[in-house]
Amino acid sequence: MDVARRSGRSLRRARSLLLGAVLLAVAGVPAPAGAQSPAATCQAPLELSSDGRAGPLALERSAYTITVADSGRLSCDQARRELRGFLERDDGRLPRPWTVDRQTSTFTRGDPRDAGAASFSLERRTDPAAAAAGGGFLDELQDFAIVWLPIIFMALIAFGLLWMLRYMPRTKPQEIKPQSSDSIGWEEVAGVEEAKAELREVVEFLRDPKRFRALGARVPKGILLHGPPGTGKTLLAKAVAHESKARFFAQSASSFVEMFAGLGAARIRRLFRVARKQAPAIVFIDELDAVGATRGNDVSGEKDQTLNQLLVELDGFAGGDDLVVIGASNLLDKLDPALLRPGRFDRQIFVTPPDLTGRKQILSVHTRGKPLVEGVDLELVARQTSGLTGADLANICNEAAIFAGREHREAIGTRDFQAAIERVVAGMQSRRVITDHEKRVVAYHEAGHALCSELLPSIEKVHRISIIPRGRALGYTLNLPEEDRYLKTKAELMDYLVVLLGGRVTEHLIFGQITTGASDDLKKVHEISRSMVTQYGMGTDLQSKQLPADDYSMSDATRRMVDEEQQFIADQAHRRALRMVGEHRPLLEAFAQRLLDNEVLERADIEQLVAEHEAVQPALPRLEPLNGGASAAPRIAASEGLERGGRSEPGAG
Repeated sequence: MDVARRSGRSLRRARSLLLGAVLLAVAGVPAPAGAQSPAATCQAPLELSSDGRAGPLALERSAYTITVADSGRLSCDQARRELRGFLERDDGRLPRPWTVDRQTSTFTRGDPRDAGAASFSLERRTDPAAAAAGGGFLDELQDFAIVWLPIIFMALIAFGLLWMLRYMPRTKPQEIKPQSSDSIGWEEVAGVEEAKAELREVVEFLRDPKRFRALGARVPKGILLHGPPGTGKTLLAKAVAHESKARFFAQSASSFVEMFAGLGAARIRRLFRVARKQAPAIVFIDELDAVGATRGNDVSGEKDQTLNQLLVELDGFAGGDDLVVIGASNLLDKLDPALLRPGRFDRQIFVTPPDLTGRKQILSVHTRGKPLVEGVDLELVARQTSGLTGADLANICNEAAIFAGREHREAIGTRDFQAAIERVVAGMQSRRVITDHEKRVVAYHEAGHALCSELLPSIEKVHRISIIPRGRALGYTLNLPEEDRYLKTKAELMDYLVVLLGGRVTEHLIFGQITTGASDDLKKVHEISRSMVTQYGMGTDLQSKQLPADDYSMSDATRRMVDEEQQFIADQAHRRALRMVGEHRPLLEAFAQRLLDNEVLERADIEQLVAEHEAVQPALPRLEPLNGGASAAPRIAASEGLERGGRSEPGAG
């Protein structure tokens, strides 16, 4: 047993000694120089002192690096020796079996497609310092671009947005407190009594809302004031705010419309938010048609979005808001139907130009605080300004004060008001110089207008004739009505066409030729005669329907008929004017000669000349029922009676 153990230990000891001797022998044998392990890569430098060729590959003088992919088949020293041999050949060819790839500068021994073929490549070296410096700069530049360029780009975008916000228009609603100097009371608003009566109910509600809420009433959410420009819509809104002791926030609708998307809606939200904090308050939006036009016509959609926000604000009022929206517009037909329905703008008030009584009240308001000469008749001024609005009358009062101040007078007289009316109606006096011949043409032209106006009883009497240039006109004939008229008969319109053509036919009758001075008269003749046929049904055959100009369903035959009817009316007025001027030549010459002497004829001068050359003129005709019922003869125009060869009886129109 012991012998067996000892023999086993001896065997294991011998085996270990043998293994150690083998390992020691392997480790102690030095490896031959230049030997590498299989499939290892090696590199070797190569310096060329002159240009040369390695077969078809041209090499310049420089430093190169030889790279051997598999040093087991070809060592770096062998590759260097082979390359020097290639350079020493004079025939420019590589010895067999070597080949070269000129694109990659790779030399291969044998078939390049053989994966086991020995090969090496040649690469040109650069200066280590320059390479290190160049590579470092490019790397740093690349790193800088990757890190900072996105940050710089975002900073530029932020700067652009801040710059746009800086120059973005900022609008703030104008606030007028009840007791401020800009507030206006009922006594300062005249000539619009019907509108004031409608708005007084809103004032009472805002003053004492509990009294109305006890009866289940609620304040109107919106009130729309519409009518011609200058009739006092803004003044009415300010007066409502003052009388109701409410805050007044005014903003033009045009300030809601901007090129920036969403800005208009944001401004509307801001306006109503500020107004609700100051309730009871009134929000006044002037020129509502700028934002409230019918939706679907805006290309950008910004106006539609702004209008939608306004509709939401009008619907979002609570019962106890004590907030009233007042809108003003000159174009009611242009507004969106959703804006006009009950629940948004509950009341629509038409503000009309003032009548005679209203004009007198407006003149009294605007002359308050102005010194007037004793005897100034404001009622006469009111009669002479028929059809003018409150803004026009305020302008007349201001112009009259300017005329008086220009002449260093201490009070405003009647002649100042007359000069102001002339300035507002006819325009500013011009200093242009016209020749004597043109002055004669203008004098006869205006005399023709005045003659027809005086001979036709349905036409307003001539207040002044002037051949002094004003505005764009070289002369003018000023007809001022003595009363307000709202209806016109066909006979009155025909007589007015005769007056318009009176100047034109006078030029042709006196000088044998026509000028361009009647261009405005011809324009009015075209508009009136067209309206008589297409809108008022005053044609010969077309009497029972309207024919709008934009009705594209109208047939060509109907259009031809409209043109013929219009031409017939204009030609008829031309014939009547020509006959009237020819039959009253002495009065025409008297008007023209007096104008050439004085340049201006007042009403007293006109009445004197008419009395010297003509009989007493008939009174202004009225639109009254025909005597005798349907069997009575129809009323004819005064100019038509003259055309038939006789003077029409008083009352014909």
